[in-house]
Amino acid sequence: MLNAGLHQRVILVSAAAGFGKTTLLANWVRSFALGHPPVAWVSLDAGDNAPVQFWTYVLTALEQCHPGLSRLPFAALHETPRPSWQTMLAALINGLSRQNDHLVLVLDNYEEVTEPAIQALLSSLIEHLPPTLCVVLATRTDPPFSLARLRARGHILELRTEQLRATREEMTAFLRDVMDLRLSVQNIQDVDTHLQGWWAGMQLAALSLRGKALLDDLLPALQGTRPALFEYLVQEVLNRQPAQVQTFLLRTSILSRLCTSLCNAVLEQQDSQLFLEEVERANLFLSPLDEQQQWYVYHPLFAEALRARLEQTASTEVPGLHLRASRWYAAHQARGEAIQHALQAHAWPWAAWLMEQIPCQHIWSWSENALLSLWVEQLPREVVRERPRLCLGMAQSLFFIAPPEVTESWVRDARRAWIRTHQREEQRPMAQDAHEPEAPLHLLGEIAALQGLIASGWHVAS
Repeated sequence: MLNAGLHQRVILVSAAAGFGKTTLLANWVRSFALGHPPVAWVSLDAGDNAPVQFWTYVLTALEQCHPGLSRLPFAALHETPRPSWQTMLAALINGLSRQNDHLVLVLDNYEEVTEPAIQALLSSLIEHLPPTLCVVLATRTDPPFSLARLRARGHILELRTEQLRATREEMTAFLRDVMDLRLSVQNIQDVDTHLQGWWAGMQLAALSLRGKALLDDLLPALQGTRPALFEYLVQEVLNRQPAQVQTFLLRTSILSRLCTSLCNAVLEQQDSQLFLEEVERANLFLSPLDEQQQWYVYHPLFAEALRARLEQTASTEVPGLHLRASRWYAAHQARGEAIQHALQAHAWPWAAWLMEQIPCQHIWSWSENALLSLWVEQLPREVVRERPRLCLGMAQSLFFIAPPEVTESWVRDARRAWIRTHQREEQRPMAQDAHEPEAPLHLLGEIAALQGLIASGWHVAS
């Protein structure tokens, strides 16, 4: 069905969590002979709802497939003072039209995208899509744009729960051949009756049934509430693992994605690759995100259960884990992830310092201003008001979208913070913590310049 859908504009793979959407698509992509057609794969999460960030990921993935394709769209995306969305979209469509080779764009976890501006632009792209591109959406919920028109024109292939759920034959093969379980026909029929082809539930069942002859209390637990499911995952999956594996699972559950280097940094050890391989071999809800198997992700339900258990058993360790993750991401120039983990660690000066490192031109060009506002809102007010550079960054990010009086309030806060910081520096000339607020003279000039712009009435929101 997927192969037949390559000549459609859209392939929609829509089903609840645990029905194998990502696994199906990943295996399908690996089946392409000699890597043709090329595939641009974007794995999305809730942090990708800033339009500039979303389209940067999409254009980067497309560029890796066809170098030069995204040059003009990128230029439009980073126009100052704000992106030229229609220019970006037109440049992308024109570039795709000039391609002779077919190309596949996979947007995995598309249900995480809730920003209307992203939805509208993607809908417009699909509406004017050249025949050289097929967009594949893997999602737990249907996208908000119209599918009826695509159906009426025969431009969409839909794979849903009925196509994705395991058949009795597939379930038998998985439980007996893959998981090596000695189950009777009646046992398998019972699993099938209760799970109705749910792949994740079947994996849960298989892990629990190892070494057992009967289903015991598995099925009631699977049908119960989320706490009951979490308890089942802890009792029947986590607690059955060796102590070192349990420690690895719990402490890496704070990560949305895992790789060897990141896990080593968070756990302060050097053998994470061995644990990743062991966890993957044990079918413990760990899936590779790339063909090189450098990045992995836990099944969402399993990760959520692990995090809940971590909070119950070692809550005092959680901030330190997040802080080490933040420092790893910062060292690898992944500023967004570094800030998110710093906030979760409640490492306020470090988080504020990371926000202050966002280049001024990025704020002015709208590439990170929406995220900056969301991040700053999570900081304690007293931390923000003591940092002149951060207050100025907020003023810059709000300049084009907020009333002048709001922006001016932040500028005044920036000036006051600069004065207080400067006075402290004069009283304490010795070296200070690298993450403490600073008051260089040029920063006062930037504050004055922005205040002058506002006073002159040159303000878009006005």
